[in-house]
This record gives sequence, structure tokens and C-alpha cells, in this order.
Amino acid sequence: QDLGLVVLNQDENLRPANPIYAEVMSRVITDELQRGLKASLNKAVNNLKWTDGKELLLSEILAEFQKYWRKNSDSFPKRLKSYAAYKFDEAFYSFVLLTYLQKIVNSGAKVDREYAEGRGAVDICVTYNEREYLIEVKIKGEDSENESIEQLAGYLEKNGEKEGWLVIFDRNRRKSWDKKITWKTIQFEKYSIHIVGC
Repeated sequence: QDLGLVVLNQDENLRPANPIYAEVMSRVITDELQRGLKASLNKAVNNLKWTDGKELLLSEILAEFQKYWRKNSDSFPKRLKSYAAYKFDEAFYSFVLLTYLQKIVNSGAKVDREYAEGRGAVDICVTYNEREYLIEVKIKGEDSENESIEQLAGYLEKNGEKEGWLVIFDRNRRKSWDKKITWKTIQFEKYSIHIVGC
């Protein structure tokens, strides 16, 4: 704060002082993760179409992320034991998704992070063609699905969007991947919410 890198917002929470600092901070935080994912990500997203020229194909991107996560998730705890974010539960999973999205949309869309102090969570907003695509990341069992849906609906209301994505990571190793990898779309009030199970 003394250096001007972060400032207090209206809610008295610390935030990056400007978008450039926010981008640099998130890339520094995820640097080890990005390097560790480089080979598998290059292979996974090499031919992935992410836009139709007008809209971001976020549902298609997240469906591909589900496949990527299913195939590669077992390697993360071994590879990232020393990675600081691994200690912060939701933040770790958010950083994995952030890194994946940055790799795909970096050339034409903007990926923003919402730093949620005190919860260890990172909410994601991808902006493309002046539309905001809002993603809320959760761990299954830590918040109820209804609470998470209401939280995402609040973000959608605030940002003037009608569609959002709730990505829920299931850490139960005894559950089969066929039960973890799920997708359902619900109508909550005036919002269309995609619940993406990973």
C-alpha cells in the first residue's frame, strides 16, 4: 500500500491500484503454475476455438476444461506442493482455471480477477466485445449450491449480465469422474446459470 501497488476500495478491502498491477500480480502469483502447465496446456488448447467473432464461446471452453481437468488433475498435488496458492483451497482451483483461460483467450479477450479477501477465492470475469462473462469458482461442500447461485446472481445483477457460470470442483477421490463431470443449466430469477462440475 505504501508503494501504491494496492489501494483500499469503498468496502475497506485492498485491491490492485490499477488494471496493469492487477494483471501483473495475478501472473506473478500463477507463474509457477503456468510454467508447470505449459506442456499439457499447449496440447489441450492448441486447436480450441474460443470465439465465433461476436461472442466468447465460454460454455465450449469450460466443457473442454472439464476434459482437461479430468485427465490432468491427479498431477497437481505432486507438482505444486511448494506452490503457495495450493494452501488456499478455492484460490488454487481458481488459479488453475485462470491459467487455462489466459492460455486460450489471451490474444483477443481480457481476463480480470476479483480478489476476495478473507475467503481465499478468486472470481473471474472475461471481457470480449464489451460483454462480461462472469465465472464463480467453488469447492463442492464448502458452500451450498443455492448460496453460490445467489452469489453469482448478485454479480450478474451488478454487472448487468444475464448469463453466468458456476464452476464447482469436487475433491472427493472416491467419487467417479462420470459423477464429478456434470453440466446443468438453470434459470434463477432472470438469469441463466450454467453449473459446471469438475
